[in-house]
Amino acid sequence: MAYKPKTSISSIKVTEVDKKGGPQVLEVKGKKYIAEGKFPNPKKHKNISFFKSGVRILGYFLFLYNIEIAVGVLVVSEGIGIYEELV
Repeated sequence: MAYKPKTSISSIKVTEVDKKGGPQVLEVKGKKYIAEGKFPNPKKHKNISFFKSGVRILGYFLFLYNIEIAVGVLVVSEGIGIYEELV
């Protein structure tokens, strides 16, 4: 049997937003929760993801010419991937 979450995304309502438009108070099944921490920026995340993909493509292309540089570029792309998840 497949996992079925107790709360669906459609049941979450944003009742207050901050100055930048990010959620501050969330309402789930009639209970209000204060959103703590920062929320990810989807546009910035997308741009970094595209950049990371370009670096990876470059790294795989470099395997044809110099394996040491290719490995270094792929390691850098993994670092970009870690930064991407923090944005």
